[in-house]
Amino acid sequence: MQRQIYLESNPVGNILEFQHNTSVRPAWEGAAATMATSAAAQQQSLNHIIPFERIEYDLTKHLNFLLENRGTAAWQGRVAAFETNCDALFTNGTPEHSEMVRRRDSVKNLISTMAQNPGGSQRAPVTGAARKLLSALNSSSQNLRAGNSSLNSSISNAIDAEFLAGTFWYSGQAVTGKTPPAGGKPPAGATRIAGPTGAQGSHSVSDLECVRLTPQHERHVFAYIDASPSSFHFILSGGAGALHPLAQPGQQMSSTQAPTAVSLPGTPHPVIVMDPNNTKAPHLFFE
Repeated sequence: MQRQIYLESNPVGNILEFQHNTSVRPAWEGAAATMATSAAAQQQSLNHIIPFERIEYDLTKHLNFLLENRGTAAWQGRVAAFETNCDALFTNGTPEHSEMVRRRDSVKNLISTMAQNPGGSQRAPVTGAARKLLSALNSSSQNLRAGNSSLNSSISNAIDAEFLAGTFWYSGQAVTGKTPPAGGKPPAGATRIAGPTGAQGSHSVSDLECVRLTPQHERHVFAYIDASPSSFHFILSGGAGALHPLAQPGQQMSSTQAPTAVSLPGTPHPVIVMDPNNTKAPHLFFE
């Protein structure tokens, strides 16, 4: 029987840890189930904005941090990071969020009171609680969108979000894993944006031409990636493999129909994800 997420004793070092199987996903529940039915009626699929693979990986990582830090001074800090990451998929105060919090508290409390070396019968309730939490995270309606299943499958574990039309010229600090490309000279009438004063990033850029997400998706994506222990990326058609038949070379992949997926002439532009509160440095993505 295949399992989604589970707690077991790893024979290598006899370490108690959570493991996961990304090929097995929970069924849609609640509003997500209704959204899936509606999407299917329009010959579309229901897709994640933040990919399921990253959500499951992050949950597994946080649960293992909790396991490792039971009864230590680091426990509360690990709990706070775990809760912030889960909260980022929801709108606070909604019924979906309240149910997720109930499930999150359940697995957290079971971990905190579990014996140091629990047997199989003691591990089973913890595994069950973790799976229920994963199901709630998987079905967050805020993280779902109807789109093209073929495009979404090609996106794989990259972010799948809507883009605004046109480009934006950014100057300021940015969070990115590698040295960003050099900026250019904005043409007359260009839309220029600046990073928040005092924000700290890993690199500074000046007049870098970028594409942005729609306000709704930018708010959601920034909240999650800023709280996540994972690394993320966007993907271009042909940028990391073969061209997709529904997308042009260099097109930012998106699971809805054109023109919502950005396609611009010339060199593909970086994606910038701004902090909607304008206090933290934006995240910058490029191939």
